[in-house]
Amino acid sequence: MPKKSGLRQTEPSLTPKNLKRCSLDKVAHGRDAMVLELRGDRCAEQQLVYRGIRPGEMLRVRQIAPLGGPIMVEVNGGSVAIGRALARHIVVGVVPLP
Repeated sequence: MPKKSGLRQTEPSLTPKNLKRCSLDKVAHGRDAMVLELRGDRCAEQQLVYRGIRPGEMLRVRQIAPLGGPIMVEVNGGSVAIGRALARHIVVGVVPLP
């Protein structure tokens, strides 16, 4: 049985145009976001795609390590740790709170 994700499903009203854009390292703990763009070199982009982070995917920030440590996100029902430097290459749209 597939693992249930706590992420909100993409709603018709949820488009990249009505989301606040920022890099993933600026998103607060517990917030949902939609991946809008991957920036950086080809190697960084490949690492992100390999981890399931690609434009159009929804993710949730689960944990932010102190002192510049990695950011733990939930994507596609799994958890992925992303270093802060790599997180700066991910442009997301933060989903407004209900």
